[in-house]
Amino acid sequence: MPPSARSSILASIALAIALSPELAAADEKAEQFLAALKPGHWAEVQDSHLSRILYRGPLADEVRGVTGPASIIAAWGGGAFDTKRDRLVVWGGGHRSYAGNEIYAFDIATLSWMRLNDPSSIAGYDGSGIYPDGTPASHHSYGGITYIPDPVDRLFIQGGARYANGFGDPYTWLFDFANKKWQRRADSPANNYGDIAAYDPITHHVWMEVAGSHGYLLDYDPAADRWTAHGSIFSEGITFYMSGAIDPERRLLIAVGAKTVCSWLLSGGPLIAMTTRKTEGGEAVIDAASPGFVYYPPGHDFVAWAGGTTIYSLDPASWKWTAHPAAADNKVTPTAPNSTGTFGRFQYVPSKGVFVLVNDAEQDVFLYRPAFAAAH
Repeated sequence: MPPSARSSILASIALAIALSPELAAADEKAEQFLAALKPGHWAEVQDSHLSRILYRGPLADEVRGVTGPASIIAAWGGGAFDTKRDRLVVWGGGHRSYAGNEIYAFDIATLSWMRLNDPSSIAGYDGSGIYPDGTPASHHSYGGITYIPDPVDRLFIQGGARYANGFGDPYTWLFDFANKKWQRRADSPANNYGDIAAYDPITHHVWMEVAGSHGYLLDYDPAADRWTAHGSIFSEGITFYMSGAIDPERRLLIAVGAKTVCSWLLSGGPLIAMTTRKTEGGEAVIDAASPGFVYYPPGHDFVAWAGGTTIYSLDPASWKWTAHPAAADNKVTPTAPNSTGTFGRFQYVPSKGVFVLVNDAEQDVFLYRPAFAAAH
């Protein structure tokens, strides 16, 4: 091994040792913070603005776009939850807003943000959706992001409005957290803005509902790197402002928002039609633009947030919503939903039994511990 390489490795080890007490202290502080969060209560993670660690390196001016890195969230930016590492992952920008394609993650163990990689240079970029170094151009990411824990341990990204012309593209991307590298995979047979992507723990596929006039259901097999279209049926009512999640037990993909509730029975055969559902209650969620919406395993139902301190659950057996107001002594109210939508920036953290939410790069992250874990 060359002396320079040996010196670099030793320096990295020394830095890790030097930082370990600080990291241990952050972990302990986070554990105490979470332990103190009572059921039915919200908590604000003080000084947890994403803006504090936004990229400001030598490419900052080159990738700034019109509105800068705050657009990672503000410009229809989505997110996903990395269950292996307990991190809320966000990625966005796109159109004319922001060109940076770096990824950020809020770490539940330390209650702090980290930047997982740096942006690519856009020098010589031709507007195709692929930067000169072979990585994805930034996109308004909407709901087209999800995490695939098995079999590949990758962040999945598809669809959206690319930098800088706002067009869509068919490119499918996986991000490897271990080596921090992008992989381009098989192109999607259809794409649009506002697509809904959700990981299915039963099949280990990603199901994707293509929004707008294409409006049909696809599934992606990451092991085989293969897309399957389940019919080219126009899904009337599917818009850019809906959020979706999968109930693995009932085999349902459900999408809500923009005054609509829709479902697809994933075990329904090669051709899977959409069903528009009439539900009881939950207007605050149904009428919202891309509300927070996730499957909640402890309750065997779905949980949604659309502003304020009240959480809503949807029972897909009865199609009834239940409002869960915050505890009477709750003193924290999360900031208002971003005007472009919440998408996947509201997630459940199974290991901690809490929900995590972020609405803006200039605002703190919020946590909520539910008081309604009992199953129906």
